[in-house]
Amino acid sequence: AENEGELKPVDGGDDLEPLQFKTFDVKVKALNHVPFTYNIKVSNKEKRAKTVVFRIFIAPEMDGPLDHSRNMFVELDKFVATVEAQAKEQVITTGTDKTPLVIASPP
Repeated sequence: AENEGELKPVDGGDDLEPLQFKTFDVKVKALNHVPFTYNIKVSNKEKRAKTVVFRIFIAPEMDGPLDHSRNMFVELDKFVATVEAQAKEQVITTGTDKTPLVIASPP
């Protein structure tokens, strides 16, 4: 029986040389980290639900206006969530398992 996904050279006749297959390793540099979760408390006084874009930034601690240091902000995450109608306090939760910015650790 043939193995699924097994690569084999195609026989193109006498005038073609057989294909050569090589095995190689691929290394991906990634930062390992402790799993994280964002818990963001929001409210909505409107009579209908709202779709909201949340953007998470890291920025230096500063005393002055934000405009002076805006180029030092780095966006860490961005996601969309729905805030329910007339929610006095709703917690929006997301984290490591939902962000496209974190790759899973290899097995």
